[in-house]
Amino acid sequence: MADAGINHMLLFIASIAITAAVIGTMFAIVQDYRTFLITKSDTEVNNMYINFDIINIEDGGVPNDPVIFYLKNTGIKNVATDYTAMTTQIIGANVSSTYVGTANGTVSYYVMKVSGGNNNTWEIGDILKITIYTTLSNGDYTVKITSEEGASDTMKFVIS
Repeated sequence: MADAGINHMLLFIASIAITAAVIGTMFAIVQDYRTFLITKSDTEVNNMYINFDIINIEDGGVPNDPVIFYLKNTGIKNVATDYTAMTTQIIGANVSSTYVGTANGTVSYYVMKVSGGNNNTWEIGDILKITIYTTLSNGDYTVKITSEEGASDTMKFVIS
C-alpha cells in the first residue's frame, strides 16, 4: 500500500513539473508575440503619419538627362530620419532600374531639400528634389519612390 502512495506522489510531482515547464514555454511564446505586435503596431502608426506626394514643378513633364522628381511632405509628421535614403524605382518598356541612397553604380542619384528650414528634418510642406543622372529613351514610364519608413507614392510619366 505504501508503494502505491509513493508512486502516486511521484507521478503527481512529475505532472506538476511538466505542467510548469509547458506553462513557462507558453508564457515565453506569448511574450515574444506581444513584443512583436507592439513593435509592428508602433511602426504602422508611424507610417500613418508619414506621407508624401510626387509633384511636378517643371514645365513640360519630367525632365530627361537628368531625370528629376520632386516630393512634398504631405503627412502630419516631420521626418527626422535620413530622407536621403529614398528608394526610387523607374519602370518602362525597356528599363527597370532601382536607385538607392546617393549612388548606384555608374549612375549618380542625389536627394536634396529645395524648400524649408532645418536641413536635417523633412518638415511638413517641405519639398525634396531627386536627381538621377541618366537618360531615358522615349516612352511611358512609372516611378515609385519609397521612404525609409515604408511610405511610397507612384506616378506615371512620358518621355518624348
